[in-house]
Amino acid sequence: MGKSTAKSAKSAKSAKSSTPKTKDVSRKRPEFTPAKIDALVAQLIDANALNNLVALLEMWQTHVPSVLAQGGDDEATARHLVGGLFKSFNHLIRENRMALPKHKYDEKKAVAVKWLNKQYSTFIDNLLSVVQQSNHAPSLTVDACDVLMQLVKAETEAHYTEAFFAEKPLRRVRQAVLASENPAVVAWFAEEYLSPYFDLRFYWFHNLAPEITEAMFDNYLVLVEHLRELKDQQFAEKQLPSRVVPEKFRAHFQEATLAVLTLPKLTHAHYQRIMANLHKRIIPHMHQPHQLMDFLTHCYHQGGDLPLLTLSSLWELMKHHNLEYPDFYTKLYALLTPEMMASTYRPRFMRLCELFLSSTHLSAQLVASFIKRLARLTLTAPVPATVAVVPFVYNLLKAHPTVMVMIHRPEGGADEFNAEETNPLKTGAISSSVWELEALTSHYHPHVATLARIYSEPFRKLRYNMEDFYDWDYSQLVQQEQRKRYKAAAALEFEERGVFGAGNYLEDWVA
Repeated sequence: MGKSTAKSAKSAKSAKSSTPKTKDVSRKRPEFTPAKIDALVAQLIDANALNNLVALLEMWQTHVPSVLAQGGDDEATARHLVGGLFKSFNHLIRENRMALPKHKYDEKKAVAVKWLNKQYSTFIDNLLSVVQQSNHAPSLTVDACDVLMQLVKAETEAHYTEAFFAEKPLRRVRQAVLASENPAVVAWFAEEYLSPYFDLRFYWFHNLAPEITEAMFDNYLVLVEHLRELKDQQFAEKQLPSRVVPEKFRAHFQEATLAVLTLPKLTHAHYQRIMANLHKRIIPHMHQPHQLMDFLTHCYHQGGDLPLLTLSSLWELMKHHNLEYPDFYTKLYALLTPEMMASTYRPRFMRLCELFLSSTHLSAQLVASFIKRLARLTLTAPVPATVAVVPFVYNLLKAHPTVMVMIHRPEGGADEFNAEETNPLKTGAISSSVWELEALTSHYHPHVATLARIYSEPFRKLRYNMEDFYDWDYSQLVQQEQRKRYKAAAALEFEERGVFGAGNYLEDWVA
């Protein structure tokens, strides 16, 4: 009987063990509150409760996606969770718990380290996904970027060697930032990290060129637009590793930028944006700016407004990098067209002309050609453009007294100016006169006629401040006329006359 009882008990136990296991539905998910998060982090740090990482990451998988999609009251708790996970992994990194053991026979520790690195990789992946997406509050993205960069710093400092930098995690952050759907986050990252920290900037652009894709174009330019120039003197004041030097950074930056400029599917809008930033935001950071020459030549021949936008970069290369470009003033002269006078880019073009023609070493024939072409354009140009050209020519005459002969040349004779000549040195403008400016004294607009009378008076004024004239438009001209106060009283009487017949307006016509 005892044997049969034991046998039946054994079979019952066997039957119980063979029963399929079901999920324990009674197991509750971790409570998602700041207090619970703090408790789990404290246990992990103080009592080495590494399994708490699983609970913390489970909180992320359970709650954070809905917070990112919908927001709500749990947003603050989600940010608290990010801080808690960072605190936990930062502690493990600084305690050297994430590094594989030096001795291969320490298998238990190696297994634990691999497990920790797997959890760490999951956390990093979660943060990178937050950086790339834009369907949530920007504050969460900023927090994710901040935590990622703090982890890069912790990994770098954990090696205790000057030559080491955690480039691998930084490369992942770089890819996420450049692929971000939120340009404001990219701008914040450039101002917060890349501009003030030169060593970080150095490693950021290191080996970036092979990773450049067309999808990164916009974010790369946003990054460049917010990247402040670091002078060599400022660099010398910083205590940086011997590997981090300005020349190498400029070489890395140039390599990445040329990769962007040579992308195969750039549109006209892309070229516009590049040229708007090239002379101020890109050229100062490059190691060999003259390598942009082919790109600039290509942009100039694209037509439209690109030739104008190209001039600033060409001038920067000529002035500060000893680039020889003999056709510069010929190309500038070719842009003086009726279309340019009516273009929205006219104020910018006039400012550039003022800069380019300010040198006193320019030949009189060259300056005379620009003066004559501008004067000729005023005959058909819109009023705002004419208002800017009249004082502009006055300043040129004052700055280059050798062309004053164009004002004092007696009337009569043929105009020797060749308007069809494209070379400003061969137009014969110096033998001509600016009769067009005198014709402006009879202009239909009183403001233009008043300005033009300065050429019939002694040149006592030193120069005009051109910023007072560049940005005029028709609305400002109308407002100025409306604000005028007339001293004379308006005529209240008039002679009543008819239209047709003797003594009327049309005497020779019969009604």
